[in-house]
Amino acid sequence: MSKTAINVDITGSVPVKSVVLRLALPLSFIILLQAGYQLINLLWVSRLGPLAVVALSVCFPAVMVLSTLGTSLAMGGGILMSQAVGAKNTCLMQQYARGAAFVSIAFALLIMAIALPGANAVLALFKVEGAVHRDALTYLWIFLLGLPATYCYSVLHSVLRSIGDMKSFVKVMVISLVLTAILDPLLIFGVGPFPALGVAGAAYATVLAQAAGLIIINFLFTRDAMINPRLDRLRVPWLLMRRIVILSVPAATEQLIQLFGIFLINILCAQFGEISIGAYGLCLRLIFFVNIPSIAVSSALQIIIGQNIGADNMSRARAALRFGTTMTFLLLATLGLVVFVCAYPIAAVFSDGDAAFADSCAVAIRICALSFAFTGAQYAMRAAFMAAARVTRFIWFMFVNILVLQVPMAYILAVPAGLGIDGVWYAIPLSSALSAAYVYWNVVRRTWERPKVETTDVGQRGREADAEAA
Repeated sequence: MSKTAINVDITGSVPVKSVVLRLALPLSFIILLQAGYQLINLLWVSRLGPLAVVALSVCFPAVMVLSTLGTSLAMGGGILMSQAVGAKNTCLMQQYARGAAFVSIAFALLIMAIALPGANAVLALFKVEGAVHRDALTYLWIFLLGLPATYCYSVLHSVLRSIGDMKSFVKVMVISLVLTAILDPLLIFGVGPFPALGVAGAAYATVLAQAAGLIIINFLFTRDAMINPRLDRLRVPWLLMRRIVILSVPAATEQLIQLFGIFLINILCAQFGEISIGAYGLCLRLIFFVNIPSIAVSSALQIIIGQNIGADNMSRARAALRFGTTMTFLLLATLGLVVFVCAYPIAAVFSDGDAAFADSCAVAIRICALSFAFTGAQYAMRAAFMAAARVTRFIWFMFVNILVLQVPMAYILAVPAGLGIDGVWYAIPLSSALSAAYVYWNVVRRTWERPKVETTDVGQRGREADAEAA
């Protein structure tokens, strides 16, 4: 493999622990950078006043769902590319990269055709009017118009991840984030020759920054023949696109299940007052930030296990899974202990002097902290099933965790059992522990070691298709 493209020897003699850490650490940084887009936008938009923040918040659910779909498309292509890289099949890897790009562009155009005329109907669900409605609608339209570039950006990120080149994407992310930080105040408030666009300026800044990142990554690809997806080829890889969609749609379903569960828990919290809704929202954000290492390790394990499956090196794949699961469990258990002890100071930071809200949040945080270790272990273990393309089981794990365990347990403990809002909090660690045990049972049975994607036959078809196109 090209040393300019591969920064980490994933299937060779480098110790597995070193490989996991060398991939997971930059991935953690990448996730923090991705969160930085929203943080920078919120920071500058908040200077426009509370109504501008409301407009941004109204758009957030739609933006999150559409972004999740793009990430899932990239994830499906990334799994197949990792297996092709592990099998040292450069031609097949390029075919999958080209197929993922075509799929992403097609889905982006389809979503635009549906969502642009339907944006008003979506905003009607939130019953916003006047300036809030106008700003939210404008922001959503700009985001949708930039969707093809956003989806391609995710695909090219997936290409770099699949070959283990984390450093290049971190550099691109930093450049895009800095560009967003520069463009935001210029376009929101109007500095020098730039017009004052208000909330719309934040949307333009994000889209332009990601488009710049897309151009930079594409430039990196054209310099390396191995990773260049060769989008100039006229032949569309229909067979490979079908495989990518088969993997991507379930990945999107897994994310939507999680979002639906959050929606249902929010409805349940609403029965116990606005403070409960606020406490749940704070816990969600805390859980997300605490789980950044778990998400990073999970993404790294998908690359490592996928490539080693492709290289028919199952012992190394098992070693990576074992180390990644143990590491995330111990790390998240430690973070959980810290959060448990510091629950009230954390709650006080976001309570703005409201003692009742701080007390409620502290209880919620303290109970939810008990779930961190089990949630982290699940992220790591589920990665093996995704890397082996066993996506149905991957989705089933999330379905069991959220809709079979967490939501029903939250209702039963809160209402029939009479625990009130505390029942909702207790359901989170209980469901996480039971779900982690169920996933571990499947890992022990080694059901993930029977991958559903065969790279040899498809690689032969890919070479034949390239020969015909040439």
